[in-house]
Amino acid sequence: MMKNLIAIAIMMSLIFKALSAYAQAGHTLDPVTVTSSMTEKRSSETGRNITIIKGEYFTKLPVNSVDELLKFIPGIEVQSRGPKGSQSDITIRGGTFQQVLVILDGLRLNDPNTGHFSAYIPMTPAEIDQIEILKGASSAIYGSDAVGGVINIITKVFSSRTQIEKRGLNMQISAGEYGLHNVNAGGYLETDRLSLGAGVISNNAKGVIQRGARGFFHNTTASAGVRFKINFIGTSL
Repeated sequence: MMKNLIAIAIMMSLIFKALSAYAQAGHTLDPVTVTSSMTEKRSSETGRNITIIKGEYFTKLPVNSVDELLKFIPGIEVQSRGPKGSQSDITIRGGTFQQVLVILDGLRLNDPNTGHFSAYIPMTPAEIDQIEILKGASSAIYGSDAVGGVINIITKVFSSRTQIEKRGLNMQISAGEYGLHNVNAGGYLETDRLSLGAGVISNNAKGVIQRGARGFFHNTTASAGVRFKINFIGTSL
């Protein structure tokens, strides 16, 4: 009888420790998202189909632009008419390219006239903190161009409050046949008041001879972001 009580006590202790460890690690397993509603919520509390891609995935996958990264996500189709992010449309769950809203730090990037080429995002991968993809209708919050879904891109400067690393620098260089060379470099610095991020991505190739001409391309994008905190001290009369 005593052995059974000791075994039960040990088992309960192990279960309690496991639950405590899970609760402490919950903030890393369940990141906060702001895509599916106007207030910040954990992704498990929204009840929506949300996919969150961390910015460091760019260094772990063979991609050289944002649209190439999105091709790895189930339910998303990137219709490319040019190489390395140029002239590309994004569709979600069989919708049209006019039914997917792309947001960068709260700013809408969709062309109001044509709705085309929403994957041509003026942001280097080195500056991206995370990408939140909301699959399904969101027109009640974001309007008619979000019928198919929303892609919310958040930069490191915009989310500086949640950054663990206060500085960083990374660079990727690759090369291939027909004069192909790719460069993806960027850095991030945060102080008490100042947050600064910058990056450059360049994809170039001489191309293959097609009908007497070479199908070359030279796509280069450079971007930077700055955030400065100002404190006001007031007195009441």
